[in-house]
Amino acid sequence: MAEYLYGTYGHLENSVVQTTEDTSTVVLYVGTAPVNLVRGYADAVNKPIKLNNVLEARNLIGTASDWEKYTLSEVVAAHFQNRNGNVGPVYVINVLDPDKHRKTSPTTRVLNFVNGSAAFLSEDIILDTLAIADKAEGTDYYVNYNFTTHKVTITSADANAPLDGAISISYNEVDPSLVTAADIIGTKTTAGVRTGLQVAELMYQTFGVIVNLFAAPGWSSDKDVYDALVAAATKLNGHWDGFVYADIPVTYGEIAYTYNAVENPTADSNPGAEGWYTLDSLTGAYSLSTDDHLVESAYYTVQAASDTPTADPKTEEFYEKDGDTYTPSEDTTVDSEKTYYKLTVAAAVTVRGDDPDNLNWYVSDGAGGYIAATDSYVVSGTTYYTRTASTTPARVDTITKAIAWKSANNYTSERSKVFWPMANGSDSNVYHISTLALVETMRIDNSHDGVPMESCGNKAIPVISQNFGVDAVNGGYSVDEANTLTSNGITTLVYWGDSWKIWGDHTAAYLYGSEDVDVRAIFDVSIRMLLYLTNRFQRTWAYTIDKPFTVQLKDTILVREKERLDALVVMGALIGTPSIVFEEANNPLDELRNGNFRWDIQVTPTPPLKSASVYVAYTDAGFSAYFG
Repeated sequence: MAEYLYGTYGHLENSVVQTTEDTSTVVLYVGTAPVNLVRGYADAVNKPIKLNNVLEARNLIGTASDWEKYTLSEVVAAHFQNRNGNVGPVYVINVLDPDKHRKTSPTTRVLNFVNGSAAFLSEDIILDTLAIADKAEGTDYYVNYNFTTHKVTITSADANAPLDGAISISYNEVDPSLVTAADIIGTKTTAGVRTGLQVAELMYQTFGVIVNLFAAPGWSSDKDVYDALVAAATKLNGHWDGFVYADIPVTYGEIAYTYNAVENPTADSNPGAEGWYTLDSLTGAYSLSTDDHLVESAYYTVQAASDTPTADPKTEEFYEKDGDTYTPSEDTTVDSEKTYYKLTVAAAVTVRGDDPDNLNWYVSDGAGGYIAATDSYVVSGTTYYTRTASTTPARVDTITKAIAWKSANNYTSERSKVFWPMANGSDSNVYHISTLALVETMRIDNSHDGVPMESCGNKAIPVISQNFGVDAVNGGYSVDEANTLTSNGITTLVYWGDSWKIWGDHTAAYLYGSEDVDVRAIFDVSIRMLLYLTNRFQRTWAYTIDKPFTVQLKDTILVREKERLDALVVMGALIGTPSIVFEEANNPLDELRNGNFRWDIQVTPTPPLKSASVYVAYTDAGFSAYFG
């Protein structure tokens, strides 16, 4: 039976290749913000927040200078303190929770109050926790924070009894190092409580917008986060299509594992629950055990011969059978009413994974007899291992390493664009190229009324050089070298045309020369245009759900969608003659009976001018000019 449908839907159909009121750009960032510097920070934790300018950002989520700790501060600077012009609004989800991600012990310090005032520097203080013994905020003193100087200032509330001299204060501090990739990815409980990226599902109902660009600067170089971003961009709320901007790291923690054999596991042990590993002796690979207990029994194959005892079954070691059990005979004379068996018992079987019951194996009954095994699996003789991880610093500081890292970590979704390395900004900050690219993507999309028809490639950004990490020796690379990156689906930055530019217009799925790349995934603008059309159709016709589907409504949708497609051709977003049809072959009777209707659109997004070549040849024909 076909999937149950209710609402408007948009889908990407397989590419068709011939051989001879619109959704605007909405960017959602997930990361950490210094909400500890915001009074009453609860509303800034795991909630979707809209930011329009830097002052609003400071009031709602705070800003800080340490972008490794507070990744969303980079977003605020890139969008609202940009020397090439500010671009917004943007939406953010902060996962830093001062109630959870804080140091275990409070901090105490002595301040010297002069004229009723004292100050100190901190970006980690949880302002709501600042306290002075025997004093009350609002009655005895006020607390203010300056986001430019990062200074906490305490002033007396009573001019007639000002604070004076050395006074001890206490406060708690956040510990952003406690935030993990799991916090960024987030969860959704059966009670409807969402955290991290799962909060993205609330964007449509909260702000009435469709998220079409996702990013997590500082976190998207984690494979699990990247996969979660791509998953969120694929039918968010079951409907909306998005695109991901992600980063390849310049430095990362390379994990090495050590395996230690578990000593004396018991039959009560549960390898799966303990997180134990088993070793494949053929491949040398360790894998998590799925066993739920240990079986210590030895298994045998038993074969009964047709021999007959001559006089003494017991002495001659014959067996008697009762059901599935063979027991040594105790008879000293032959009983003509009995059948006696001579057994051939093979060696103990210890092959893990076999099924003793179905293989008719036997186990010893402990008294010299054998009983048919009823176990459904064998783990006898298995060695289990515990695993410990250690992390060593590693660099991705060359073009070769960046290409290898992208391939090894499978950063290849057609719904994503990946960037490397980082950028030294003209404001002395270090930026992720993905953040700067999103700023320019929004800028160029806005210039086209929200239609994603132009790539962010070759757009100027306010930077002064490429950045390969602290103490890196790489001095940079030219356009020709950068093209090795772009041919492998990596977008970068280069100095081109008298300024630093974003360089690359491919998706992460692109690989030059590969026949496996779907043509729709060659250019970022191609896939984004297709996603734009699926979102626009759903949003445009959402109001028609549950209205009578008359022939007139069917024709209205066809006509208006064709008009809009043609308008996109006029503005240059599409080329050729786009089509929309409502075909009987794709609308079988059973689907019509169930109120499910389908339109098919075929379009050709306008490709970017990726290269322009001119061939110039010398000719001596011009010498004829000397002779009239």
